[in-house]
Amino acid sequence: MRAEALNPDTGETMAVEMPSLKMADLDALTREYATDQQLKMYVERLPFSAETKAILFKLAKLTVSVGERVVRIGKRILEIAIMLASKYRHATFAVIIASLLTLLVGMIPLIGPVLASILGPLLVALGLVVGVWEDLKRQDPKFAAVITDSGTLFKPLATASV
Repeated sequence: MRAEALNPDTGETMAVEMPSLKMADLDALTREYATDQQLKMYVERLPFSAETKAILFKLAKLTVSVGERVVRIGKRILEIAIMLASKYRHATFAVIIASLLTLLVGMIPLIGPVLASILGPLLVALGLVVGVWEDLKRQDPKFAAVITDSGTLFKPLATASV
């Protein structure tokens, strides 16, 4: 089966052959859990800049044609991100705070960029650990399993040969 993706910036089409892919494998990817209007309302309520929201809207429009079916891959990625962010609020908040701290450290004249490159990954990792720990204490302790299960949704597309 042939899959084609269109680069929204350049208009270039990339095609791959997926001989072992069957149409039934795409059922989970083509199932919609949120309407376009629901996703739009959720993104509009996010405390992000207009540029960031525009990028998220552009991501939601990314599609891949597989055979006769169109898979809205960007929308699926956005749905998964929203689900994880809403289910694991502490981890999401901690990573956002760590990223903002990294940005602030990077703004220090002369040594900021060097410190940010060293401290940034450490702060994000620490924020993630602290946030996940809080989520695990308060909720279902299956954080890693949920993330892994979310990724298995895309497994049928991993059989591509360029």
